Amino acid sequence: MLSYFFKLKLFVLLFVSLPLLAQEIDAPKTDQEQDYKTLLDNLNTQLKENPDSPEINFNLGVVNYNLENYEAALRSFEKANVLSKDLGADAMYNIGNTHYKLAEKGQNPKEYEKAITAYRDALKKDKNLINAGKNLELTRLKLKELQEQQNQQQQQNQQQQQNQQQQQNQQQQQNQESNNLDELKQKQEQLKNETEQNQSSEAQEEQAKKQEQLSKEAQNLKENSSSDTEQKKLEKAMKEMSKATEQLKNGDSKAASEAQARAIEALQDNQNEQPADSEADDILNQEFHNKPFKPQSSVDKDW
Repeated sequence: MLSYFFKLKLFVLLFVSLPLLAQEIDAPKTDQEQDYKTLLDNLNTQLKENPDSPEINFNLGVVNYNLENYEAALRSFEKANVLSKDLGADAMYNIGNTHYKLAEKGQNPKEYEKAITAYRDALKKDKNLINAGKNLELTRLKLKELQEQQNQQQQQNQQQQQNQQQQQNQQQQQNQESNNLDELKQKQEQLKNETEQNQSSEAQEEQAKKQEQLSKEAQNLKENSSSDTEQKKLEKAMKEMSKATEQLKNGDSKAASEAQARAIEALQDNQNEQPADSEADDILNQEFHNKPFKPQSSVDKDW
């Protein structure tokens, strides 16, 4: 029986009844693949004549494993394990190896867990199967590493989803606040038109009540707004609304209309407003460029 040593310290046991598998093959991969494919055809022919041969099934698993047909290899190793107690330890060992490869291929922690179980079963059947112990430890480390990576990725995905949801909620809130502001502005414009068109004392009294109601709506929007800019607009508009209310109560429709116009102007979106950070940025940039550059000496460290 022969063990192969792979880069990941994964060993494959080969059944010695086939001369081609009883020695290491140093040929290029393309030639090696062709050898395995030829052997696969021969084994499939033998399997038709003797389907319950544990040796043929076992070697068929080995060939499929080396051809990276891991699902087929697993079926052959499992059948060999059922058919022969003598091959039990070696079959379970190769079952572990195959699950390990499937885990690597699909980044599936469940396959690593199955590999661990198979290695343990192999060691129960043969305590001297040293490579099974080595692969068992390796698989445990790989499983832990994969689980940590997946947990980290899951946390990142959750955080990203939370951030996206938060941004979406903020955008929805901003849109709602903007719509509320536009609606308030439209009501104020309508009231301004009424003030200008009907200046009777009865109309002024009714307009004053409407203006007080708009002031309350503005106050409510201000208290529930998440935007400092919107709050400032509403604060300024409310002052003008209060003036308009007083002017209407005093019977001065013209002064009330002027105050209402200023309230409407305060509620307008000002696209030209820019945060006062650019000047500070310029100062910071000047300070940065004015600092002398001191190159640091590199120190080689032997880690």
